[in-house]
Amino acid sequence: GRHDSFGELARRYERELFGYLRRYLGDDDLAADVFQNTFTQVWVKIGQYEPGRPGRPWLYAVATNQAIDALRRRRR
Repeated sequence: GRHDSFGELARRYERELFGYLRRYLGDDDLAADVFQNTFTQVWVKIGQYEPGRPGRPWLYAVATNQAIDALRRRRR
């Protein structure tokens, strides 16, 4: 099921991805917000994921794009 797979994805990469975002952004609070936004976007765009391809690079691409957007918003 979609919910089970999503939960597994979140559990599997939670610590690793949050650590990446903390280092990338240099701000724990912003990293927490971006982390939540990342999984929201993963849920919304799961239909764009191509089954059979590695999930980790796709997840990190979503997270990086969310981080870039957050930094842009912060500069405004």
